[in-house]
Amino acid sequence: MPFVAISAIRPHDNAESLQIRVIRKWIPYGNRQELCYLFVDNHGDAIEAIADLHHQSHFESRITLHSCYTITNYLSDTARSSMNVVPHTACIRLGLRTSFSQFDDDTIPYHYFNFVNYDRLTPRIDNHLLLTDYIGRMDRVSPILNRSGNNLLKINLQDQSGNFIEATLWEQIAFSFDREAALQKPQPVIIAMTSMKVTKYKGTLQLGSTNATTIVINPAIADLENVVTRFGMIRDRPRTYPSTSTSIMSSEEDENRITLEQLLQKSPKENKRIKFTCNASIKEIDSSRKWFYKSCSECRKKVLPKEEKFACPDHGEIKSPRFMYAVNTTIADDTISVAVVLFNDVMTSLLGMDCHDMVVEEDNPSPHILPTPLRAIRGKLKIFQLQFREHDIKHKMTFTVLNVFEPKKPNNDIAGTSSRPSTKSNKRQVKRSDDVETVAKKKQRN
Repeated sequence: MPFVAISAIRPHDNAESLQIRVIRKWIPYGNRQELCYLFVDNHGDAIEAIADLHHQSHFESRITLHSCYTITNYLSDTARSSMNVVPHTACIRLGLRTSFSQFDDDTIPYHYFNFVNYDRLTPRIDNHLLLTDYIGRMDRVSPILNRSGNNLLKINLQDQSGNFIEATLWEQIAFSFDREAALQKPQPVIIAMTSMKVTKYKGTLQLGSTNATTIVINPAIADLENVVTRFGMIRDRPRTYPSTSTSIMSSEEDENRITLEQLLQKSPKENKRIKFTCNASIKEIDSSRKWFYKSCSECRKKVLPKEEKFACPDHGEIKSPRFMYAVNTTIADDTISVAVVLFNDVMTSLLGMDCHDMVVEEDNPSPHILPTPLRAIRGKLKIFQLQFREHDIKHKMTFTVLNVFEPKKPNNDIAGTSSRPSTKSNKRQVKRSDDVETVAKKKQRN
């Protein structure tokens, strides 16, 4: 039986049998009610396949990601007018009559990339006819942040010519990126991103994820070893950012600098999306409040005791809850003091140690007794990045601490090759699953 090559498919032609591997699946943003797949054949060419979202269960019962299929009884159509993930003039329409026959073939690739060089990004700014695949060395990565109710994660990438660009991953794409695993890998860590939008902010190129985006750490590409070698040669060069602006990840340190007193005079309603930075220090830590809590290992909700175990309202019984920082503090500058809560990602960055290590490895099992490292951060000048929160039930003005930076030293550039702080905690693995039973065993030994 002859099989058509993906490169030979044309809109509205007589669809012949097709042999492919299914390498991606996504649901586009908006109201198109589509379920999308990306198919690749043994020539390395790719095409988008589109099904009706109302028949999602039908197709998910027949299609498994990364498996190979012979496909018949499909239709070929003209490619989208925007948000295409591959440069093909056609797409495939899957219907209830489409047949899928599974087979094995290791010669068909597991990935598809169509990388674009940094110097060719400018024509793609806000032009989303074809989405962008990009590859670079991971220079910095933020924790999950929240901006006006939207979850995001930022990654700074450096290409092989030394150009830096910031990529923002939104919502489920941000949560799908295994930040801890990436940070634990030997440098340089290569990140491949697919189906990104190219935008511009304050004169600086940026990338933003879409629902079709996938993030691959150290992708299995033919010349990965050569790529790693080339990135290893440039990783210690001084950073060079576009002259019009630094990247947002570095400019955030100086963004909207203000005193705490001036911040309290601003309108939360008019400034709820604005990020401010303040030079301040932690004046007090409220020792009457717990400095950590136990959360669900599937989500970040607080777990509740259930007999001798723990339970999450959404996920039921949890065998190994996670430890999460939640430190109630008062920060102060030369003008005034403000009460804020420093949550897990900020405290992990500030201390250079995740909460699991602070509780278990450093033997601090009581949430009511402040460990020495927490007491030691008082009085040290930092740059706090703050954002207004919604008014609470008592109508008090409250703030979210988005990040904490070290003040810049005189004559010290912004060079840096790693987002991980140089503390003894780097010698340990950062753990996703925090085993509460470990604490109990330590107590029994004592």
